[in-house]
Amino acid sequence: MLVFQVLGGLIRTDNEWSWGMRAFAASMQRKETKKKVLAGTRRLKEQGRVLGKIPVGYLRVNKLLVTDPEWAPRVVIIFELYSTGRFSFETLARHLNDDLKLAAPLRKWRTKDGEWHGDNQWHVDGLKNMLQSGTDSFIEPV
Repeated sequence: MLVFQVLGGLIRTDNEWSWGMRAFAASMQRKETKKKVLAGTRRLKEQGRVLGKIPVGYLRVNKLLVTDPEWAPRVVIIFELYSTGRFSFETLARHLNDDLKLAAPLRKWRTKDGEWHGDNQWHVDGLKNMLQSGTDSFIEPV
């Protein structure tokens, strides 16, 4: 039986090896593409370039990440407090908001009715994302 493929033209389907070899080649190509994408992302990160959202404690200047002089010391304090082992994400959020009165970056969200709301309180999800993202390896102690 003959089948037409856009890239391959007419091929014979009675040869099982051709389909198996194509599947193997596609699998190998996928793995090689993954390696190249990860290497490119790593190279951008080493150059100070980041794709996506900028971590707290940094600014984007001319496509490069630089330490934010206002936020970097706050991030260092948060990592130091968490590393003591005395705080869970919830107790750390409470400590930062209530005891230290350390404001978080302004967070905005839209409700189902279309209204915008915002606050600058530390929340468990924000702290968890920041502390588990590995951004502490970027920030140089001030």
